[in-house]
Amino acid sequence: MGLPHLSLIVFDQERVQSCYYGAAAGRDLATPVTCLAKPLTMLLVQKAVEEGRLDLAAPIGASLPLRILDLISHTHGIDGDDIARPPRLESGCIDARALLAGVTRRSLLHQPGAGHSYSDFGYWLLGAVLEQAYECAFGPLLAAFLADILGADARARLLAGAADYCPAQGCGLTLTALELASIMQFYLAKSSPTAASASPFDPRRLAGQITPFPGWTAADAGFSLGWRYHGGGWFGHSGRESLDQIVIMRFNPAAGAGMAIISTDGRAFLLGEQVAALLAPEQSASARQPAPAPADPPARPENYCGAFVNGAVRLDVGRDDAGVFCLARTANGVSEQWPLRWAQKHIAFVTKPGLGAPYFIQFLTRERGAEYQRLWTGSRLWRRLAAA
Repeated sequence: MGLPHLSLIVFDQERVQSCYYGAAAGRDLATPVTCLAKPLTMLLVQKAVEEGRLDLAAPIGASLPLRILDLISHTHGIDGDDIARPPRLESGCIDARALLAGVTRRSLLHQPGAGHSYSDFGYWLLGAVLEQAYECAFGPLLAAFLADILGADARARLLAGAADYCPAQGCGLTLTALELASIMQFYLAKSSPTAASASPFDPRRLAGQITPFPGWTAADAGFSLGWRYHGGGWFGHSGRESLDQIVIMRFNPAAGAGMAIISTDGRAFLLGEQVAALLAPEQSASARQPAPAPADPPARPENYCGAFVNGAVRLDVGRDDAGVFCLARTANGVSEQWPLRWAQKHIAFVTKPGLGAPYFIQFLTRERGAEYQRLWTGSRLWRRLAAA
């Protein structure tokens, strides 16, 4: 291939079909999993359900009507993205009471089960639920679970940094491409011969549980449990520590196949996704959504303009002195502004967005003649901030 910073494993349920290790990567390159910690946490939840320790449909607390399924699928509606890391008890376990106390008085992004907004918060709560079920801190619990899959050679390394492992971002957890492939083989091996399994975790049931995202997306067709659906029968997740590093997992339950990709150069995100699309072109071909056609600015701008929040980040939609619609993003006291290009489906594309800007915004949910109450940016929902 001539891609020195790429590691690639293509596998089925029983064996590695092919592999590629770039000269600067190598077989033993262990990379931070970042957001891929979430599907690893989901596999641990699956184990707890199979052992009878957890009930997916049971509420997990009295203050909010949340189910474990809502946490797994990012449909809980809690606006907790301003929390940098979960509070912990002296034992090292996540303090679920303190975590919930910080958000229970806030307005929800949506009612539990009635929307989707990607975040870390739900997986922190899942970590706390698992700790209560097993009476063990999450990090050592996850390390032991992964070591049982990966074998004795990985056990010492996994346990060494386990105290810091996070159920949403990994926080020190590193894995090789081959180890990621082995974990996915373990997961695919749990498939029933048909899609008739009663377990919602069964890989063959994922295709029958796909839920569309609340709004338009450029590529993905929806989600199933905690997996994004990429089309063509392919599901997956990715983790990115920086623009120079991405880890990608993709799998097709019907075909019993998958791929694990690690890229660690300046083109990491683009290169990783291009390799995934090259190996399974049916993904992007079937899931890619046509770009909405250009449209004139709205005739009633007052229904669109205003402030929208998600966690500690604020998006302001308004018009500049020349009357041009703009989007301003404010985070940590720093604001940036970009012009907007309007399109159909109440979508506005951000012109020349910076690293922190969304690619587009889509206005959702309003009653006749009223202001739009939600923004969608492709993975997150934002709620309108009431005027002071």
